[in-house]
Amino acid sequence: MASKMVRFTARAVLACALLSLPSLSQPPGQGFDTYQTEILLDLTFAGNPALNLTAIMGGQAVLLRATQEVVSPTKAVIPIDGFILDGSGPGGMFGVDGIVESTPTIVWGPPPKPPVPPLPPIPVPTPDPRACWEICWDLYFDTVRMVIDFLAPRQKGESASIRTTLPLHMCIPTFVQTLPFSTFSPTLSTASPELVFPKVLSCEVSVPIVDEASRPVGTLNGCEVTLYPSIQSYQSRWNLSFTRLDPPGSLGAASMTGPTRIIGGWFFHQGSMSQQVQAVDVSGDGVSLKQSSDAFSYGKMVSNTGNLPASSVFDGFFELTIDGVQVFNRVPVHLQTTPEGVTLFPLRNVLHSASNCPIDLFLASDPDGAPAFQIDSLSFECIATIPWQLPEYGYSALCHAPSGLPLPGIPIALHSGLGVTGSPIATIQTGPDGVAGFDHLPIGDYSARVEPPPGYTLVSAPTQDVPLANIGYSPEYYGSLRDRGFGGGPPALPGRDTLQMTLSFDLEIDGATERLTLNGPMTFQREAPQDIGFGIGAFDAEIVSGQLTTRHPLLGIVQLRESPTRPSRGRYTQTDPGRFYPCEGYFELFLELRWAGQDWVGNATSVRILSPLVEGYPPIEELFQGPPTITELDDGSQPAPPRISKLEGRCVPGWCYGGSFILAPPEHTPTATMTAAPTPSPTATVRPGDTTGDTVLNADDVLIFSRFFRRAPDQATPGCNPVGDEIVDERDLLVLIRAWIIDNQD
Repeated sequence: MASKMVRFTARAVLACALLSLPSLSQPPGQGFDTYQTEILLDLTFAGNPALNLTAIMGGQAVLLRATQEVVSPTKAVIPIDGFILDGSGPGGMFGVDGIVESTPTIVWGPPPKPPVPPLPPIPVPTPDPRACWEICWDLYFDTVRMVIDFLAPRQKGESASIRTTLPLHMCIPTFVQTLPFSTFSPTLSTASPELVFPKVLSCEVSVPIVDEASRPVGTLNGCEVTLYPSIQSYQSRWNLSFTRLDPPGSLGAASMTGPTRIIGGWFFHQGSMSQQVQAVDVSGDGVSLKQSSDAFSYGKMVSNTGNLPASSVFDGFFELTIDGVQVFNRVPVHLQTTPEGVTLFPLRNVLHSASNCPIDLFLASDPDGAPAFQIDSLSFECIATIPWQLPEYGYSALCHAPSGLPLPGIPIALHSGLGVTGSPIATIQTGPDGVAGFDHLPIGDYSARVEPPPGYTLVSAPTQDVPLANIGYSPEYYGSLRDRGFGGGPPALPGRDTLQMTLSFDLEIDGATERLTLNGPMTFQREAPQDIGFGIGAFDAEIVSGQLTTRHPLLGIVQLRESPTRPSRGRYTQTDPGRFYPCEGYFELFLELRWAGQDWVGNATSVRILSPLVEGYPPIEELFQGPPTITELDDGSQPAPPRISKLEGRCVPGWCYGGSFILAPPEHTPTATMTAAPTPSPTATVRPGDTTGDTVLNADDVLIFSRFFRRAPDQATPGCNPVGDEIVDERDLLVLIRAWIIDNQD
């Protein structure tokens, strides 16, 4: 069985969400919640023998909420009118990421991953003393589109559909306290991602599934849906002016700073995106302001275009302490931006101001008494992103050939302390992506050594220092498969992301050359996706700031930054007509470098670094390589200014230190299997553009071609380089497409 893409549509029936709701809180009303989503399906297909599969898929989802129905003074019901997974936002098409099989002779998608444990029974939620949601609904999967060659004879590439015949009862086994749903408690400032993103589970079931002709084909044994809202924490500034009402007439003001968290969606649905302000804890000038412990502060973003710019609003409930007196507001503070005040996501340097002042504040000790203060004005803005994740330090080592191809099975030894002394504390072999990851490391200094297998030749130095204390911070967590949460499509909204980066290059000074590896945070600004012609999608990006460092025994502390005067722009471009990823990404870099006794020096012409195979955004662990040519850093010295070459960079997971080792793999020599001369046979001729070798030109050939784009022909499959030059590029793709059109003229 082979699989290309999977499409879900789902609807909820007999759905309800129960809310333990204090009378103070305002109902959220009808709305939409948008998520990045991951789905795990446990399937059994009929046959002899039966085939058990666990499919892991990622995409985007919209949950539609109806108007709240109050059923008692402390209970309310919000019906869920729909749960849509079929293109309601960019990237709505679901793709198979991993398949676990019980029959090893059948291949479906990527290589099998380690078995996923059976879905556990749903535990009973633990009650929470504050307002919280209990979620459940009955879910149909209308269609799951996939290629199922063993169910019925089909042409290659033709898809079949399967669907459930009965609803699947789903629920979140823990209480959630936000809309969009998350299990983040308002009292927690940090948590691990595994604890805050809710999982919607089914019990172990046996729901029949049928094909498009309603023929039984198997059963759905269980389902797990993980919802990933956008979670952003900020250092914020709040400005308050107030009047004391008892005794009357006394005015006051305060400028307060502290953390604020906003939980929201990832994209607009019908021009709206829900959000909630949470965990506000600011103080200054003798006044403190916190998020209410009894009521939620709901909000939304509204756009006339379905994208940024947009307006943002919140209805805030707060607890304040003024001159030692604790007070609260009954009427929500309506905080809003200007109509198009939000131009970038996350919401940095966006001013929200109260539009419904004055608002009375009541004593916490006498809530039914007369108001003690009134809010005359209130505003806030988010200054900078701050961590909400609990840090988990690590080291990520990439082993690759000079061409950029990853090298699996290379041992990497990690030592305690700098300089590779003593016995290693751990040794890990690189995986299929060429990466060896060391996780759960205490903060401190380490060093790593690569152990080349027989036949491999080291091109870079065999050791690298790993000073974890020098790493930067990557605040955004995107969730979903491989920690990438845009679900098979490009990011829906313009945004700014700070990612942990590692850059390596050869530095030549006064005739001596050494390879340096620097680490640190870089900030990228990405634009909204666009169609650049012929149905090809792309989104532009720019490195707007960043500073990376390392320590050298002779040069001292070496620093690298993105040029403050020349922009380093790039683009991610779709290469497969059927889906956005894998895509091609590049940046034109302008960098500046300095070390002890040396002012900043930079390159006068940009250096392009490119990755022909970006599997998702953010491009975690994707290698971007520059040309082998030398780039001068103009510092005015003659006759030989400093020079860099063989530049490469990649994003690594947050709180990780990145490094790389370059090895030349052994030359492949065929093994003799005959002693007598074989009888000559006709040589098979590969059709130009036929990258799959099946003599038919179609989208499959474009997909294979995209994997080797911008590579040398000897690193690509036959058929990728019909032009016959030194690189697989656009001219080869044009030959492929022309032949494809000729094949399908009838």
